[in-house]
Amino acid sequence: MKSGIGEATSRPTIVLAGVSNELESALRTSLPAASIRSAGSSGEVIAALGSDGALVLVVNHTLTGPSASEMVRQARQLVPEIPIVYLLDKRLDSEMGRTILQAMGVHSILLHPVAPEQLAGEIAQVLPKDDGVPDMAADREDAGAGQPAPRDEWSNGRAAQVTAAEPEPGLPQVPADQGIASAASAAAIGHAGYLLIVDESSDLASRIAVQAEPQGLRVEIQTSLTQARQLLQSERPDVALIDLPFSNGSDEGLALLEELDRRDSPTAVIFMAERDTFFDRMQAANLGGRGFIPKSFPPAEIVRSVTRLLTESRSSESRILVIDDDPETLADLTALLEPRGIALTTLTDPLRFWAVLEYAVPDLLLLDFDLPRWSGVELCKVVRSDTRWSTLPVVFLTAGSDSDTVQRVFDAGADDYVTKPIVGSELVTKVANRLRRVQLYRNRAEVDPLTGVANRLKGTESLDRLLRLAGRQRQEMSLAILDLDDFKQINDRFGHGAGDDALRRLGSLLIRTFRSEDVVARWGGEEFVVGMYGMPRPAGVQRLEEVLRALHDETPPKMRGDNTLLSFSAGVAQYPDDGSDLEALYEAADRAQYAAKAAGKNRVLPAGATPGDSATPSREPADVVLVAAESVGGPVLQMLEAAGYRCQWLKDGERASLALGGADAASHPQVMVLDLDAASLDGLSVLRRLMRDGTMPRTRVIVLGDSSRGRDLQRALDLGAFGSIARPFRPSMLVQRVREAMEVL
Repeated sequence: MKSGIGEATSRPTIVLAGVSNELESALRTSLPAASIRSAGSSGEVIAALGSDGALVLVVNHTLTGPSASEMVRQARQLVPEIPIVYLLDKRLDSEMGRTILQAMGVHSILLHPVAPEQLAGEIAQVLPKDDGVPDMAADREDAGAGQPAPRDEWSNGRAAQVTAAEPEPGLPQVPADQGIASAASAAAIGHAGYLLIVDESSDLASRIAVQAEPQGLRVEIQTSLTQARQLLQSERPDVALIDLPFSNGSDEGLALLEELDRRDSPTAVIFMAERDTFFDRMQAANLGGRGFIPKSFPPAEIVRSVTRLLTESRSSESRILVIDDDPETLADLTALLEPRGIALTTLTDPLRFWAVLEYAVPDLLLLDFDLPRWSGVELCKVVRSDTRWSTLPVVFLTAGSDSDTVQRVFDAGADDYVTKPIVGSELVTKVANRLRRVQLYRNRAEVDPLTGVANRLKGTESLDRLLRLAGRQRQEMSLAILDLDDFKQINDRFGHGAGDDALRRLGSLLIRTFRSEDVVARWGGEEFVVGMYGMPRPAGVQRLEEVLRALHDETPPKMRGDNTLLSFSAGVAQYPDDGSDLEALYEAADRAQYAAKAAGKNRVLPAGATPGDSATPSREPADVVLVAAESVGGPVLQMLEAAGYRCQWLKDGERASLALGGADAASHPQVMVLDLDAASLDGLSVLRRLMRDGTMPRTRVIVLGDSSRGRDLQRALDLGAFGSIARPFRPSMLVQRVREAMEVL
């Protein structure tokens, strides 16, 4: 028999996206009645979902290619009914993250690392019940017995691949241009980074934590070296802030530093000390520190150093192009470098070198000295003759180390060389040092220091490259222009520090949200530009609307208490429909952004829209009627309209009861959001009138009230209200409750 997902078979298919080999093997043992299909790229996942019998999708948050969240969206579009189990890193777990995932249609969220038996049990629970599907529960009776624990997958090897388009004929699969906004996809939801503080002084650590948390950092404080080492058995901090005297000179301290450095993706260490002496700085450097900060610095300055280091380490996944005609050498290099988070593109034929170079956009070039047809020296000279690649680091691989060979290598413009047979530690050290210098230069020259996104110069370069790629691959691309609403008023009312904080929050949110192949840049002032590769205009508008709702949740408590909500107005244009170059696309998106401002701000409009396009047609009934006083209604209305609902705002209860009551009322909304403190007639009185007039069965009512009015909120439920929400509440909570009310109608 047919299900909405595909033909049910005797062996239901479970598709695993980005799941480790160990966990996959354990699932095959735990669920012998199922067919397990593993996929590591977007194309493989889509192909697997399109096959007959695909009944469950498991997505690991570390999935590379598209981000895991993008993979969920694609799966939902292809197979709307398929249950999705999402493996979320436990250090990224948050209320907002779970809300976003659930709104995207994720059926179940498990914290990673996850035990095989737990995942097997969850799969069996969500598996569609069908006559043609075997009962998986019996097959799980002894699931997990003797199975190996899944390994930590944060730094799993990443195969180079094009995620949004098929490659040109003859070209290897390589990543599209990542621009600057390519923070780890796992950070798309939850925290912007994980900071571990190891210091005997809990007072200083607490003051640092107070400054760090508003920046989206998760902070863990340990006052004992032993406890810190125990924490590292299950946690993976991005940055460790460590007291220098506390960690130096003891076996426990050295063991802690070794464990932080032993991982595939080592934790960056910043040392603190009471004094600022050359001796202290020398100690910190010898211990492998990435930074040194005197404890006399203000906590806010210490946090800025941490966020700068995070930006440097997360700005982009490093990419290396290797040209060597020996397959064994290429295999050795892949085994050495990919586990360290480096995307490797390999090439054996120098004839295709230039096309692959432009396609891969590497951060470093590894060149074999002896190549067929053209030598590595000749290829290096060609690279150095082009201004676009004149600063690209080049490291030679050579079997000879005689003075003549070394002279030829450096005369061609190489930065360094490694002799064959390759010594792994030497190669890794030289490559890591070169990449680190590239990253430092890139952050200073190409990154906006306030927001962490690309500056205008780098953004323009990356967008032009993305447009060329879209043209070659015949792909769509959306360009969005975002402008923070009421930025001058924020500065005037709350101070310029609050304005800077708003820009930082939006920049961080954009970095966490968009995929590695997208481009995010600050164009100037409060204006940002986003290039979305392979995405048509309607999908781009939808994506920006999701960002807008998430930005509402980022509003600081001080602003929220003053009935101010962080929001932006945006316009989205599409290549090639709205323009074939960056200038034309920008103008089309800019006009739509101005239309969004004119329509009332806090919204996203497609190119070609006018202010009137966003107004609710007078003949169409509103989806949601809001009954609330001026002080409450404005921010709530912004939340609902940003979520895409047609809204009508009635500012007093008397008018609401007259407009909505009675069987012959002109329009009955699907949902009413009713504030208990509505003017002229309180919310409970409005509810009683609607009950008496017979309106309640046709309209679901959600009641808002202060947490101190718990009895009145309960009384509203007794009168027939669909639900109640106590203030203060997050915007996403209200939007979710409205969505639930819509679904039951």
